[in-house]
Amino acid sequence: LPPHDVSCNINTTETHNYEVFRISPTDKNKLVILCDPKTANVSFTCCLEIFEPGGKTPVHQHSSAEEIFFVLRGEGTAICEENLTSLQAGESILISPGSTHALSNVSAHRLYMLCIMTPGDDFANLIRNGVVDFLDETDRLMLRQLELYNLQ
Repeated sequence: LPPHDVSCNINTTETHNYEVFRISPTDKNKLVILCDPKTANVSFTCCLEIFEPGGKTPVHQHSSAEEIFFVLRGEGTAICEENLTSLQAGESILISPGSTHALSNVSAHRLYMLCIMTPGDDFANLIRNGVVDFLDETDRLMLRQLELYNLQ
């Protein structure tokens, strides 16, 4: 193979240093920013979204962004353009720009989803304009388990 320039940006964040927000004070889901244009000089936002039982996003759309959700733990549902689908650990859903969608936790346990949106500037700003929150011991344990599997 011909030589080429390779650049790696290795950012490590200890579990207790993640930025955690709820977009609205009454939301039953919180977002943990893993990397975004502000912190890592990338064009996307990657976060861990944690849904309490009964937690859900409002029905919404992103005019120019693609978004993918990957279920790490738990069970939920996604509605996309009026199509309802069940989601469980190991499954993902890709949301195209302009698609009306919503996600919800339908179980009695927390739902953990990896979320990546590109471009991610507006999403990261929306999250950061929310209410500062924290990770409890259950959330920190989940993140430590991800670290053990090098998924983070």
